[in-house]
Amino acid sequence: MALSRRSFLTIIIFIIAFVVITGYAVFESRLFIKGPEIEIYEPTSGETVTNSLITLRGRALRITYLEVDGKQFLTDENGYFDKRMLLSPGHSTLHILGRDKFDREIKTKITIFNDSEEIVPILPEPIFPILPEPIFPILPEPEEEDGENEGDGEESTPQENEDVI
Repeated sequence: MALSRRSFLTIIIFIIAFVVITGYAVFESRLFIKGPEIEIYEPTSGETVTNSLITLRGRALRITYLEVDGKQFLTDENGYFDKRMLLSPGHSTLHILGRDKFDREIKTKITIFNDSEEIVPILPEPIFPILPEPIFPILPEPEEEDGENEGDGEESTPQENEDVI
């Protein structure tokens, strides 16, 4: 039994639709398959620092929760983080944990040697981040003069001064 031309085209259309839908599903699931990632830019593991106060910089991809040594870190909308930390003299190991929305975790650790003998006082961080000055100056609103924009629609005139003799 030979297939008619119409039946053959219907089968081809279903095969193409199946391939497109399957390809799209695989493409969208690549992030689920890949899981969370943490990239540390600064400091690198094994680095020797000469200051107790360091800045931990990096990027966390596909995460909903990030913590360093048990303290939660916040990232910006692109996943970048930048946090100042105080190290004790000698070897320090930072344990970094990232978790995605499917509760999959990634753990990273960085070992740093602090060659500094100084003790840096810990200053509390502000509750709200201090923002830089705005790029464009904020102009004050113009002040309204007395008597303007009031109900009767007539323009107000200044009172005439009378001369005292």
